[in-house]
Amino acid sequence: MFIRNEEKTDLKKRRANVIMIEKFLNLIRRFLAWLDNLLGNLWTGQPSSPPSVAKQEELSIGSDEPPVYRKSKSILTFRERILFSALRKAIENEYWIMSKVRMADFMWISNEPKERKKHLNQILCKHVDFLLCTRIFLKPVLVIELDDPSHQWEGRAEYDRFKDETFASIGLPILRVKMQDRYDPAQLDQQIHELIHSKNYFVQDTDE
Repeated sequence: MFIRNEEKTDLKKRRANVIMIEKFLNLIRRFLAWLDNLLGNLWTGQPSSPPSVAKQEELSIGSDEPPVYRKSKSILTFRERILFSALRKAIENEYWIMSKVRMADFMWISNEPKERKKHLNQILCKHVDFLLCTRIFLKPVLVIELDDPSHQWEGRAEYDRFKDETFASIGLPILRVKMQDRYDPAQLDQQIHELIHSKNYFVQDTDE
């Protein structure tokens, strides 16, 4: 008895769906077991005794299968791509536009302050949305941040203030652009050049 290609494909899809559902149900069971243990401890007020290895595996939410990695469609979000397109039109070929750059990739701590590791971690775990660099020596000249609604979240103001104060201390201007459906490249061009060519920030494209 022959099975058509369409039926084979449909059968594979059904099997894949069954496996996915089983994994999902298993994940729910693990989560409920963990939640039951947690709420039980909170209800009784008694500290839980160190669980055995078997018990730890039972309460673990993760599965035993290795991680499955996937490639992202873009390193930018949809909103970031809209701004990126406008930036390309604004600066044309005058600067390179870098995106998702860690702060530690273009700045460092030059002394030995107390809790140096803590301050170093501050710039190791933070990145900027866009960084404009000179075309020859890739000198940083301007940080561009897209201020979307997440910047209104609690604690985000302190996060943004750290960036603003840190970049000011190293002489690197920052342009904050409010999220819009459409951007005017001419206006962006004016804002960018006013900041870059300010007497406080102007950087020549040399190796000095």
